[in-house]
Amino acid sequence: MKTSNLKTDSQKLVSTVQTARLRVATAENRWQAAKQQSRAAKRRRKEVKIIARHARKQAKQAKADLADA
Repeated sequence: MKTSNLKTDSQKLVSTVQTARLRVATAENRWQAAKQQSRAAKRRRKEVKIIARHARKQAKQAKADLADA
């Protein structure tokens, strides 16, 4: 009987370890996805800033050209 108890205890332990590994892997994947989304959002914000800066420069230039004309 003690041997069967050891087997079931061992199997429970293996199952617990597998579950823990699966949870860790899932958490790591979710973290990586969140990190990637964060980087993409940061890059989009940077691009929008640059586009806005160019638009302001073009508006100033157009205003100056209009004043010259």
